[in-house]
This record gives sequence, C-alpha cells and structure tokens, in this order.
Amino acid sequence: LGNPGHQVGDRAPGNHRSPAEAVEQPGHPQLSDEVQRGGVIERREREPAVREQVGEDSAGAEHHHRAEARVLQRSHDELGAGRHHRLQQEPRARHGRQDVGGGLTQGRLVRDTDPHRTHLRLVQSPTVCLDDQGVAQFRRGSGCGIAYNPDFNGERQAGVGVMQHTMGRDGRSGRMERCDAVRAFLSQVRDDPRLTVVTDALVTRVIVENGRAVGIEYRRGGAVERAHARAEVLLAAGTYNTAKLMMLSGLGPADDLKAHGIAPLVDLPGVGQNLQDHHEVPVIASTKGPSGYFGQDRGWAMLRNGLQYMLFGTGPVTTTGIESCLFYDPDGGERPTVQLYCAPIVYLDRDVSSAEPTHGLTLTSCLLRPKARGTVKLRSADPADRPVVDSNFFGDPEDLRITLASIRFARRRAATPPIGPKVAEELLPGAGLVTDAELTEFCGKTVKTNYHPVGSARMGPDGDPMAVLDAELRVRGVEGLRVIDAAAMPFVPSGNTNAPTMALASRAVALIRGEAAPAAADERR
Repeated sequence: LGNPGHQVGDRAPGNHRSPAEAVEQPGHPQLSDEVQRGGVIERREREPAVREQVGEDSAGAEHHHRAEARVLQRSHDELGAGRHHRLQQEPRARHGRQDVGGGLTQGRLVRDTDPHRTHLRLVQSPTVCLDDQGVAQFRRGSGCGIAYNPDFNGERQAGVGVMQHTMGRDGRSGRMERCDAVRAFLSQVRDDPRLTVVTDALVTRVIVENGRAVGIEYRRGGAVERAHARAEVLLAAGTYNTAKLMMLSGLGPADDLKAHGIAPLVDLPGVGQNLQDHHEVPVIASTKGPSGYFGQDRGWAMLRNGLQYMLFGTGPVTTTGIESCLFYDPDGGERPTVQLYCAPIVYLDRDVSSAEPTHGLTLTSCLLRPKARGTVKLRSADPADRPVVDSNFFGDPEDLRITLASIRFARRRAATPPIGPKVAEELLPGAGLVTDAELTEFCGKTVKTNYHPVGSARMGPDGDPMAVLDAELRVRGVEGLRVIDAAAMPFVPSGNTNAPTMALASRAVALIRGEAAPAAADERR
C-alpha cells in the first residue's frame, strides 16, 4: 500500500499486458504501474483473503462494481513518470524516534503464517556484492573520524556502513531479487475470489453523498464507471495524487477549488499543503583506474555478469548500485541531518548531465529533515491533468546551509585516504567552485528529489485547522473516507519512506478492523 518502492512510468505503446499477465511476474517494475493505475480493489469485511478479478463492460455504459465492505482506490501515479527511483529504505520498526529506520534494509519480506493477516517483517541478510575499490573503502570511515555502524536500523543511526535493502534469495531460483509491495502482498492473494483489480483506469473523484464517501468514479476505455463501498473508501494514490483526487472531489481549500469551478463540499485548507521531500546534491569524482560498475553493462562484461547471476545468483547484477552511506550531522551534532550516499559510479541523469561517464565515484548529500514546505495544487478541474507540484527545495535558508556544509564535507572525504589517492579529478561541482555563492548556484542547478514526498494530507490533533486527518486516518468532515498512504505523514521520516508507508498502511488495516494499538516496544525519542 502507498509506495511500492520503485518509480515506474507509462508503458510504451504496444506493450500492453492483461492484469493477469502482469501479476504473473510480481517483481517486474511494470507491475506496480499496473497496480497503481488499476484504480479499484474491492475487499469484503471480515474475510481476510482477497483475489484479483477483472470486469469488462462491453456495452461501454456506466458500470458498477459492488463490494461488501471497502474500496481501495489508486489513481495513476504521475510522480516522476519515466524517471528511475532511488533505492528504498526499510526500517526495523523498533523505536519511536523519527530518525530510526534511516538505512536501507537488506533482507527478506516474510509473510506471517496466520491466514487472516499479512504482516511485513524484516529479516537481515548479508550484502551480496560490494565494490572493493570504492564503496568498501568508504565504509571504513576512519579517514574523517566517523564510526562504523553495522546496522542503521539498530540502536543508533549515525555512522558509516553498508546499506540495507528489501531483497533476499528467491526460494526457487536461489537468486537475489528485490521484493516490493506487490510481491510481498498482492501476489499472495491474487487468486482469491474476493479481490477485484481494475487496470488502465483513471480515478476522477470520490463520490460523496450526504456527507459520506460511498465510492469512486473512474474512466476506463472511454467509459465512466463507478465502484461503490458499503463501509469505507481508502485513498492510497500517493502523496501527489491523493491530494489531487481529494481536491477534484470537492475536499480541499475552498477558494482554490472555486477558482477551478469545483464546488467545495468540505473546506479543508490543509489538503495539498505541508509537502515535504528529501532532496540531494552530488559531488562526483573520476578515478585514476578502473573502479566500480562503469562498463559492467556492456560487451563481454555484461555477458559474464549476466551468466554469473543466472547460474549462481551472485555478482554485480545483485547490486543495487548504491552500497554504502553515511548518516551524520555536518555541524557535529549527534543526531544525523544528512544521509550521504556513496555510489561507485559517475551518477548521471537528466538533472545531472554535465559530467562525462567514466570510472568514478559519487557522494550525494540528502537532507533528512528539510524545513521548507511545498504544495500540491490542481492544474485544472480535468482529472487527466497532472497536479502542479512545488517542492520548494531550499525554500528555507537552513536547508541550503546544511547542504553546503555537506558538500564541503563530501569533498574532504573524497580527498582523504583511503579514497583520496584513487581520485583523479573532481568533476562536479568542480575544483573551481569554492565560494558560498558559487556552490549555491551549483545546488540550484543540480538539486533533485530523492523520491520521498509525504505530508500533503497530514494527520493532526483536533483543533488544528491544517490537519486533514484525525488520529485514525479519517478525513475530517467526511464519513467513510480514510487516507492510508504517505500523504498522511505529518513529517518526513529521517530515511527512505517505503517501509514507513507500509507500516502506516498496516496500522490503517488494524484501525479499520477495530484492533487496539500495540504496546510500544521502546518509548525513547
């Protein structure tokens, strides 16, 4: 639920799959696209198992999918369509403090054997492939006086160490494979008769009648269809599109809705506000000799690596590309404010393209708790239009100050043994950029999302006019409607958002079922 853990884009024309075909390979990136676009999941109350079922309306008339209990809707996720996602991070849910769970978690997702519940549990497993010339040296940490941390999800987050991921060995093939939400959850119940998944659908609004959410309306194949719920409607369209869908449904800032010709049903000024996202700026250097994974995806190296993975389930194919990182505070505090990724490559994309691909190293500074807040607003009343997203990176001067400090730290790290002697040249920002003004301009050109947006429909206490949700994730002013994705988070976690979103959705299930909150394992903050 919420964020499946990797970024997907639109499918290419002619690459159509039926929903059943898509679910056959739950680890495929297109599958999450199918599920996110797949507008409707119907689930019966008191019956734990669910199944995929596809309904077609050959007449093209308005079609009603009725469910005994709930409708879970997802509109097409337009977040960064066509762009890759950085690696997801999975915290071990042990402590109450916000910054626990900052590291990626290498492990398997294990389902509980209880047929009435599906739990997400983390099992640690060793790192599969480490580049010994770049990352393995970065993880020593001694060059800058940083302590080694064997587990970012343990007692402390601060330190340098090997990153952890949601992956493990497949039970049948023995190969290391990623495990996303589809594979962990949906694939387990796809054959149950109580689940309906509708794909290639665009949800246009939540249907609200007499102050209660009673279903959703969506477009599919040129026809307008509806799904009705007797109990609740659950929104998990993602931080951007959950806010968009609420506003299209008349739930949001009244003046903004009126400006687009939408009649306000409930004036909720907090919808689309409080947007937070981790953002990053890189330091990139070339190395004096072959290092990392440059060229490993071409020629004989590609064939060798592919065969090694297919035959033994090992080798460079098992890497996620970013294997080590450092959680620290450039100001010297005990609580980390930056996650410094270390990638044994010259990391380039459409935002950072001025360096030439070569053997190299990238140290990219990701701000953990930005102070700036952005917005999500409607572009128009047309559901097919993407929302207007203003992430407001560096909107608070403190965010820029910490980033500049981390860039300078990353530069020192790249010049310090054991990495320093192997570095040939700093490619970005470039040795000629040294002043605050020069580095500020560089930040403005290269800052980009870490793909962790949260908070556009946040929960909050009674009496808070900007709190869209109550403590049980229910939308204020509307009965039978909850938000169960990262849009509900008041603050961005100090780490990746994949596991916290799953944890939030799991808690939502417990709230819907009327279960008592579990006792806190650790009350420390």
